[in-house]
Parts: sequence; C-alpha cells; structure tokens
Amino acid sequence: MPTITLYVKDADTDLIEKAKEKLGDSLSAAFVDCIKERMGLANRKITLGIWDNTGKPNLKRSFTGRWVVGNERKGMPTKDRGKNRGMEFSIAVTEKGQFVIYGQHVKRESQPFMMICESLEKLRNAEGEGGRPIVPEDVMAATIDALARAGEIKLDI
Repeated sequence: MPTITLYVKDADTDLIEKAKEKLGDSLSAAFVDCIKERMGLANRKITLGIWDNTGKPNLKRSFTGRWVVGNERKGMPTKDRGKNRGMEFSIAVTEKGQFVIYGQHVKRESQPFMMICESLEKLRNAEGEGGRPIVPEDVMAATIDALARAGEIKLDI
C-alpha cells in the first residue's frame, strides 16, 4: 500500500489529533471517503418512487449507488422532441456497476419509469416502443462525459 504525506495548516492540527483519537486507523479511509464525496463519487442509498398499478406513487425501489446524470428529484431534460418530449432522465451507477435509468415527465403528469441495464453498452442500446432508444442521445452523451470525467468507463468485455 503506498504511503502519502499530507501537510495540514497549523490551525487544523487539533482537528487532526481529535480525528486520530476518534477514528484511529481509519483516518485514511475517512480522508478517501471525503474525497469521494467532494468529487461526487461516493455511493449512497438511493430510493426512487414508482407508481403502482392504480396510478398512485406509493412504491419505492432502493439501491446503493451514485448519480451520474440528474438525481431522484430532477433529471436532465432531453432536447428530443419526439416521444420523449417533456421528459427528464436521470442515470445512476449501482454499487455493482449496473446502470439505472429513471425517467419522468417534467410536469409529473405521467408515471415515472425505472430500468436497469447491466452495462454501459446495454444502456446505450436499450430500446423502447418502435425500436427507439430509451435513453435520448443528449442524455447518453452527458452520461458518457460524466463517467469519463470520473475516470471510470466500465467496458462489458
């Protein structure tokens, strides 16, 4: 395991000492967790509202992961003017490396949907009615861009 030296301001010395007392050997793990959180790479519990067959939003689906595009409250509006007009899409990566698509109408007029894809390639190729891609091109491009910035495009090879 590599050793990394961090320099802290004199004013933060007491804070570091308290952290060592409280966290013990896990100070380095706490530091890495903090970096992941600040960079948007930390996994957390994500809960999505799904409607039941009566048309009421009373079912919940939960998983551990992180949002790549959008989140459970607000997705990325698509520029697609076809069937996806007025839709917002959010994409998450699960702890196990799968992708979750969560789509809902901007005005919340219709039932949101959730779909799980095993890989980035399957996400890109997921088709809906009439063979149209489920994930619009602009949302897919934003997803790939976000993954590339995070340095983790997982290939299904």
